[in-house]
Amino acid sequence: MTALIAKKEKRPTLYFTIEKFPLAKTITNQLNFSQLLSNHDQQLFDKIHDSNWNELVNISEYFKLKKIKADLTNFDFEGIEKIDVIYYDAFGPDKQPEMWTPLVFNNISMVTAPGGILVTYSAKGEVRRQLSACGFEMERLQGPPGKNQMLRGIKKVSKI
Repeated sequence: MTALIAKKEKRPTLYFTIEKFPLAKTITNQLNFSQLLSNHDQQLFDKIHDSNWNELVNISEYFKLKKIKADLTNFDFEGIEKIDVIYYDAFGPDKQPEMWTPLVFNNISMVTAPGGILVTYSAKGEVRRQLSACGFEMERLQGPPGKNQMLRGIKKVSKI
């Protein structure tokens, strides 16, 4: 979706994803996205999923992608540019507690640009409080179908 919006708005976008256990092509091929996408958009989807890990790839004129195969809990963010949008899509804190620690959120906050946005499907109070403590102004939003609420945080602009 982000690649499609970048194209539509002619907005150059650099997209990083960090994944410890990437899905195999056999699994992504089983997703029903082809029913939802035009032929050109399906080609874009395929190019994203077929791109190599750990290298910067030009997916389209307006979308560059770097898929990083790594463990976020001990990832070294050194050299990562300030990030404007973060889709935090880990399994929930009860299923994957190591992904929801103050250390992980602090590391994410350090590389988030002032005014940058973090969204997550989790709406737990402890997540909201931890992200707030790391410098995000938090709010609950209506969730997607099947999910009552989700969280959005905007990185506070420091007043120094």
